[in-house]
Amino acid sequence: PTEDRVSGARDTIARLERRINQVDKSRKSRQDLETVRASLRQERARLVVQKDDLLSQLDGRLGEIANFWSERDQAQERLSNIASLLLTVPSQKRARSESSSPAQFTRYLQDRPIDFRFFPRLRFDPGSGT
Repeated sequence: PTEDRVSGARDTIARLERRINQVDKSRKSRQDLETVRASLRQERARLVVQKDDLLSQLDGRLGEIANFWSERDQAQERLSNIASLLLTVPSQKRARSESSSPAQFTRYLQDRPIDFRFFPRLRFDPGSGT
């Protein structure tokens, strides 16, 4: 009987020690997870700031692109007007055919490089900010 109680007490002590070890491991694991969680929160905050900065930069670039499109459209309109004027002037070198049109002349000019000396506003100047 006494030996049984001693053996039972030893079993209980061993069981309680295992449970204490499990709780300690769980507590350590929880502390580790809290540390990782805090680190992830800091990283998320840093990424939010970076995202906001990138969105701001993108907004600026989209504004620049819109300005370039507007300038391009204006240049194409001017080019079309020039083509119309050139087609109305009699040519010394060739007779104008019946099929000539401002649109055809504009297409002809679009295949040619632009001489920026004559169209300075079309030139991209990275230092100008526009």
